[in-house]
Amino acid sequence: MTYSELAQYYLNKWELSPCRLVAKTRTSELIEVLGQNGTYVLKVLNDVGQVSEKNSPLVLNEWSGHGAVHLFKYDDKALLLEKLNGPDLYEFSIKNEEDTATSIFVEIIKKIHLNAVSELDDKIPRLDSVF
Repeated sequence: MTYSELAQYYLNKWELSPCRLVAKTRTSELIEVLGQNGTYVLKVLNDVGQVSEKNSPLVLNEWSGHGAVHLFKYDDKALLLEKLNGPDLYEFSIKNEEDTATSIFVEIIKKIHLNAVSELDDKIPRLDSVF
């Protein structure tokens, strides 16, 4: 598998070994990787992602795994994330099990809202100012 030059840079910089490409999205390249202490996901942001997801590390650090993945390392172009081993909501969807996927999604959102951190209010834009 060939990864972007930027992904190669972070694989080397953070001493990671690629396992597989998880996804390539409009904003990023997600690669399952092996590191010194286990398996992670390396999220390498492209130009669009570097703008649209610039507050991601701040939010992930504040939630600290409560409804969101743990963030282990980051800079303005890449994040090293916890690899989750739970169910894949997409798989439920393609099996016509949307109710199950929705229930899981709602539980995650509940966790995030229970752990909402008011300190973020002044650090990230409100959604109504973005959309």
